[in-house]
Amino acid sequence: MVRHRVRLRLRGLSLGISALAVGMGSVLAQDALLTPGDPIIAFDFDQSSNSSYPANENPPLAIDGNTGTKYLNFGRNNSGFIVTPASGPSVVRSFVISTANDAVERDPATWELRGTNDPITSLDNSDGGSENWVPIASGAVDLPLARFTAGPVVGFANETAYTSYRLVFPTVRNAGANSMQLSEVQFFPEMDGTGTAILAPGDPIIAVHLSGTSESAFPANEEPPKAIDGDTNTKYLNFGRENSGFIVTPGVGLSTVTGFTMTTANDAEERDPVGWELHGTNDPIVTPDNGVGDAENWEFIASGDLALPVERFTPGTPVAFPNSLSYASYRFTVRSVKLTTANSMQFAEIQFTGTIGSVEPIRITDFSRLTPNQFSLSWNSTPGAFYAIDFSEDLVAWPGDLNDSFEATGELSTFPFTLDEPVPDALYFRVRRL
Repeated sequence: MVRHRVRLRLRGLSLGISALAVGMGSVLAQDALLTPGDPIIAFDFDQSSNSSYPANENPPLAIDGNTGTKYLNFGRNNSGFIVTPASGPSVVRSFVISTANDAVERDPATWELRGTNDPITSLDNSDGGSENWVPIASGAVDLPLARFTAGPVVGFANETAYTSYRLVFPTVRNAGANSMQLSEVQFFPEMDGTGTAILAPGDPIIAVHLSGTSESAFPANEEPPKAIDGDTNTKYLNFGRENSGFIVTPGVGLSTVTGFTMTTANDAEERDPVGWELHGTNDPIVTPDNGVGDAENWEFIASGDLALPVERFTPGTPVAFPNSLSYASYRFTVRSVKLTTANSMQFAEIQFTGTIGSVEPIRITDFSRLTPNQFSLSWNSTPGAFYAIDFSEDLVAWPGDLNDSFEATGELSTFPFTLDEPVPDALYFRVRRL
């Protein structure tokens, strides 16, 4: 918002004149602002548990004794499980992880083991933090690239018995993986992986994902650049679901976004965005890919709801909104998806529309008193654009509406008006572009 204020003397009294440039309407020219190759990254505001798994790749399959099955968690980094050995309290001093059937990038790379003697009250797919957890050990694990294969024995010192354990994997082999997976895990009482195996099929086990990290994650072939590659056969998918989105820096430079069009992806209508929100910034983008998206100073532009078509590979109705401010980068947030049970958010394409370049702020260039209660107000304008002129006595309430649809015919507009007698001691005038 830009304010230009002039002080005049009327009957010995002070009259304040104020022009406000605010985002109150669409601009005339509508350029496509996004181009394939523009810098674009994924983000997700949410930092709570993002634990979820396919129905046939659930936690019990991690301890069923069959490397042909697996446990997969879309929480990716910091996901894992809580298990309560039915055999009772135990002292765990080592474990072995076996690789799953595919996608080596999903293999756990680091691990953290904790124990508790509290009753387990954490829910499946929670953050696993309802109990008092005592650190036992942590480190890295170098699993084999071969699939269905047991990795090295991971041993550590521990002299305390616990009734339940929480094993979490802070990182996976590749940061671009869309999940964490393993086929089997087994705990042992000795540091070299010997002794009677502690875990057995049927032991109570639930999925967890620690809070405190962004939930953003996408498959390697469904990354953010696919949202602006001009190809509706590709798509951007984020397992963060609601409150995920993207940050993009249009290569055209400063721009004023006043609308967008989104195209549906190939499948899974339940993943379609519904609620949306757009922010802009002129700060350098320092948020990392798959970060939280709040490292910059963001200014609100607009928000609303989408009703994308049921048909796939299909553009939705263009969305327009008022905005007269220019930014170097934009953050588009999907606040909700069509079904809360969806495992992700997705769309094939998005295109921003608006004007390229910086929009000049509105400035009052002249204020003239023609008669005791007749005046004229002039400001710089855009030919063809519409403006509203309001007045206020205190810059807080704006009950006065001198004109709500003044059309500019040139780069300078002049608006004559009359005020009822007696003219207040002080008045402020506001010019808004619609």
